Amino acid sequence: YIGDYFKKNILRLHTKLLHHKKIKIIIIGTLCLDPILAPRFNIDREVEIYNIMIKLISKKYGIDSSEIWYKSHPRLTYDDWKFKKKNLNCSTYSYQHGTIAEVELLNKDLRAVYSMNSTALYYAKKIFDLDSYLIDVRDEDCHPSAYKQAYYLANQFDVATIHI
Repeated sequence: YIGDYFKKNILRLHTKLLHHKKIKIIIIGTLCLDPILAPRFNIDREVEIYNIMIKLISKKYGIDSSEIWYKSHPRLTYDDWKFKKKNLNCSTYSYQHGTIAEVELLNKDLRAVYSMNSTALYYAKKIFDLDSYLIDVRDEDCHPSAYKQAYYLANQFDVATIHI
């Protein structure tokens, strides 16, 4: 099965895997802010959506928000990361955290993965057999084709969608 080879290769990327038992849920960030194409879908709105999700996730899984971790996109600016760290109502990976999101999916204590748009979301569902949820932002003032494509792929891969 190709998924087994994928997992083996991911393990090779990070030989000293240290997974924290306190990480139960990961929200995988994406680069969704384009002030020209989508001026109203700014970082404030993105954080607002994530905080709504954090509240829902805490209730659904009966966990503390500190067990929900936000992993930023590797190209997120440091200033945007600092803003999210300050304003998100969950734990945040450090800005220097160098592992790719797929490495985090090997955590045996991980229960689910959420994202607005990340390929790791589909790997989580199909290869790692984790509960996976697309945060559907198609109705937001954001890049329309990217999030329509994310919704289409979520349906193709049986990833549940949550509309805020």
